[in-house]
Amino acid sequence: MTTAKQLHANRKNAQHSSGPKTFEGKVQSSINARSHGLNQAFDLLVSPEITVLQTLFVSDGLSEEAAFELAQAHCGKARVRRARAQAWNELETPFEDDPDRSDQITLAILDRQRCLNRYDVKAVSTLSKLYKQAYSIQ
Repeated sequence: MTTAKQLHANRKNAQHSSGPKTFEGKVQSSINARSHGLNQAFDLLVSPEITVLQTLFVSDGLSEEAAFELAQAHCGKARVRRARAQAWNELETPFEDDPDRSDQITLAILDRQRCLNRYDVKAVSTLSKLYKQAYSIQ
């Protein structure tokens, strides 16, 4: 149970971490999760492969709901793979504009790969959990 002293300290600390204050900061914060699209929900019209995968999983004996979740997880993993490939392709692009900035650009792309690791780990973890649930694997 939280003591009165801890509660007071938590509330005091929360005053320092209440999000962006400036308009520019709020705008940047609002687009953070949309910059790469890895957190966006799937649109079945744009991602018909979900329906195809769902049908395959249902024919394998899974319920519609379990099959849909598993199909979405597979498509999420594919999204991360495409984002990784795009970042590597950018790295292979010659730095004709400004050869002096090639090190900066390389570091930025490698940093982007590092950030994609989080989404990759999440996708693999989700797939693993769903397969265990769907097929009763221990």
